[in-house]
Amino acid sequence: MSHEMMVASMAKDKELAAAKQRIADLEAQIDLYARLLPSWKPMASAPIDRRILLLHHGHAGTQRVDIGRYQDQRNHVAPKPFWQYEGAFSRISYCRDFPPIGWMDIPQ
Repeated sequence: MSHEMMVASMAKDKELAAAKQRIADLEAQIDLYARLLPSWKPMASAPIDRRILLLHHGHAGTQRVDIGRYQDQRNHVAPKPFWQYEGAFSRISYCRDFPPIGWMDIPQ
């Protein structure tokens, strides 16, 4: 076998190994998602009296998980209830633009 053929063969073997590793990584991610996703409950069943984990879409199609709670705005003249996230994503406009799509209790 010529040197060029050996180099080409080694390059293909390296590509194949990298592809197999990528497949293994993706299968691990799929397994993780399969175990986590059933834990998310529909928002219609979310408790409104305590802080919970909220799953929501963010900018550029990302998904985020934040702690949040229901804000009923009962003291407002014209209340518009919403789910409010804690921290950097607590702006009312963001919370209204990206409402939660699932919830779960905060792990102990």
